[in-house]
Amino acid sequence: MTPADATTDRSTREAARLLAFRAALFALIAAIAEGLALVLLAPDFAGAPRLAMAALLAAGPLLAASLSFAAMLRPLAFACIFLAAVVSGAVVVSFLPTADPAGMTPRDLSTPLAGFAFWPLIVCCLAAGRALDDLALRSALGASLRGTRPTAAAVDGASVRSAGALALHSLAAALGLLSSLFFVATVLHRQASLEWLVSTPVHVAIIVLFCATCVLLYQSWLDHLRSAPPTGPDAAGNAAAALRAAAQRRLLRTLIGLLPVLGFLGTVVGIMQALANLPVALAVQAATQDAGLAESLRGIATAFETTLLGLMGSIAATLALAAVERAEAIRDADATHRAPEPER
Repeated sequence: MTPADATTDRSTREAARLLAFRAALFALIAAIAEGLALVLLAPDFAGAPRLAMAALLAAGPLLAASLSFAAMLRPLAFACIFLAAVVSGAVVVSFLPTADPAGMTPRDLSTPLAGFAFWPLIVCCLAAGRALDDLALRSALGASLRGTRPTAAAVDGASVRSAGALALHSLAAALGLLSSLFFVATVLHRQASLEWLVSTPVHVAIIVLFCATCVLLYQSWLDHLRSAPPTGPDAAGNAAAALRAAAQRRLLRTLIGLLPVLGFLGTVVGIMQALANLPVALAVQAATQDAGLAESLRGIATAFETTLLGLMGSIAATLALAAVERAEAIRDADATHRAPEPER
């Protein structure tokens, strides 16, 4: 091994140790935020489940801190950090004030969203996602040291992103968006006008999927700002980065295509439920002359809200992606124009 290779390996090992420390630090921040969210929104959460959750919260930072000594613990640390963030969010939602968890109304969810109770969960998702990103990058550095992956591709931190981090960042963006909207609506005494955004699980799923698309768009724009044109002194590294960017774009286009599909699915389910209730509404109206038919027809109109959300999100994301690709095309064209012609 040449002195240059030894120096590169030493710097790579130091970077891997630093990433393990950062992952443990972000996992600790996430665990503290998760504990605060459980105290604020689930004060009655006790007993054996609470002890199990406390063990899960503590396991993530401890395992991440141990990566400098045992790299094989990385999958377990990844799973503990991700599960702690997701399970704590599920526990918080299950403890929202409602008499029947199966009959939760939009107001049951919109009222805590209008305050600051969900912000610890937002901090938790952001910090846990950052910890997972550091774990993914540390894994790439380890693969580089073992010689199973090219070093230039492995140490490119802008390209190493984990699927778990994308999910947690998307949840954080969705919670932040909904909390901000409901807070402003409450200040303006218009909270009821936004309750339809969380009226069904499909509405919430569309918002989370749209936020995941926005996270990927943001990352694509940052990659565009940091990346170099495909030609130049490091053409091989630039080509590898271009291939990774193309894979990320395929995922982005898939998510954009899923937005209207999920919207149509919500519409179909809503119409099926409204039509199933229509005979009952007609019978009740014939017997009591109440507004049962009008309510059933209003349910059909509400079913089209998911289609509207999906189409609006798809249009906005498609336009943003087109802007990013246009900027990249202009940059590549300028680089090709400025490149010196080969000597004959």
